Amino acid sequence: MTFEEIRASANRCFGCGQDNHVGLKLQFHEVEKGIVRAKTILSTPYQGYSGIAHGGIICTLLDEAMAYAALYASQPGRVSTARMETRFSKPVPIGKEIHIVGWVAGRKRNILETEGKIQSPDGDILASATGKYVWMG
Repeated sequence: MTFEEIRASANRCFGCGQDNHVGLKLQFHEVEKGIVRAKTILSTPYQGYSGIAHGGIICTLLDEAMAYAALYASQPGRVSTARMETRFSKPVPIGKEIHIVGWVAGRKRNILETEGKIQSPDGDILASATGKYVWMG
């Protein structure tokens, strides 16, 4: 299965599906082997407190970034989140651009160890995560 086929099969995905009318519609691009980036502006349906993104949405952004990094670092196939730990450093704003980055930090057989972060355009880290993803072929 190619990356294009994987993306097409995930068209209803909440994080990256372009055909999900309530989804985030994230579009990740590989910038180096195993490193992906996306930019987005979250709207009010994704907020917790006024003007601040809901923690579950922040986790979703990081999960998507790390999963895409794992996908691009391995041969085409599918990955599944096995474990994820998130650190919330600063509020993630609603209505302002944010940058999402994910990368592979290591690999042990079919387990990819990943890291991710959400940053302001100025480079301030708003949230970060580590994760383990199982490559399922």
